[in-house]
Amino acid sequence: ETLHLLEGINGVIDTLNEQCLLPKGNDLSFVFTLKKSRIDCPKLISKKLHHPHEFGVDHFTGCVHYDARSFVQTNQEKLPDDLLECAAGSTNALIKDELR
Repeated sequence: ETLHLLEGINGVIDTLNEQCLLPKGNDLSFVFTLKKSRIDCPKLISKKLHHPHEFGVDHFTGCVHYDARSFVQTNQEKLPDDLLECAAGSTNALIKDELR
């Protein structure tokens, strides 16, 4: 059940990936969406005392608390600026157009 919470549909990774693709995706929305979509999952710890950017997972070793600040920003798939600049100067049209 813990593995499904982490890797399954509407799980931690799935919800984080979704937030990373949204133009205004953010950490608070990630935690809110995760808690809302997995409200019935006993492995997701959702205490009222948590800050809006916190959640917990009941792993086999016990409860682990997560602070989701910077989760979305850290996991967005952005290429480094120097690589984008290099691609923009490429003579290969495919590279130049795709990485623009």
